[in-house]
Amino acid sequence: MQNVMAVAGRRVDPQGASASRFPVSRVEQVRSLILSRLSQGDIRKIVCSAACGADLLTLDVAADLSIAARIILPSTTESFKISSVLDRAPQQAWSEMYDRAVSAAAKRGDLILNVGDNSSTDYGAVNDAILDSACSLAGGNPSSVVALIIWDGQ
Repeated sequence: MQNVMAVAGRRVDPQGASASRFPVSRVEQVRSLILSRLSQGDIRKIVCSAACGADLLTLDVAADLSIAARIILPSTTESFKISSVLDRAPQQAWSEMYDRAVSAAAKRGDLILNVGDNSSTDYGAVNDAILDSACSLAGGNPSSVVALIIWDGQ
């Protein structure tokens, strides 16, 4: 039985992207796949960042299923929102998901900020912190952690 899920994945493509990796047109399909996985009932906690795309979709589905989430960001909430949420369409939808997820995590004490070099782009340090936090939440038992990687195979 898996208890903690570490999540990482792609952000939605910017408008006019030269290479399509995660077009906005696939958001509902990806949400459905995430829902299918999280509905299996074996996850009690999610650990991830909160960028628009895979992260926010996972956080939104987890909230719908009453699965708590720990959010780890490389900067302040506002700085991260500007650099990794509001820069992609549809801005309003991503912004609302982000605000809900961050607010809920903060209320539970599950919001970790300024990981790494305190820049909005220290994603390597955030990925390390996500894995470390997931292992810690699983009581140091790696067999109680599962990783969900949401990407296009490229």
